[in-house]
Amino acid sequence: DNAEAALLAIDAGVDVVILQGPDQVSGVLDRLEAAIASGELTRTKVDDSVARVLAVKDTDACALRG
Repeated sequence: DNAEAALLAIDAGVDVVILQGPDQVSGVLDRLEAAIASGELTRTKVDDSVARVLAVKDTDACALRG
């Protein structure tokens, strides 16, 4: 399924996952949150990915924390 595929992609180092439609977003986010909670996916890996995406967009990650 798309949620599992997204998890595998992110775990493999993909920084951006493109979904087929907005109806898939909640399922993917739920799966990623569950993977982080269980330790299957580390928060550090996600944070590093976010930092790379923000660097490309020229945005400081600290500016997003409020």
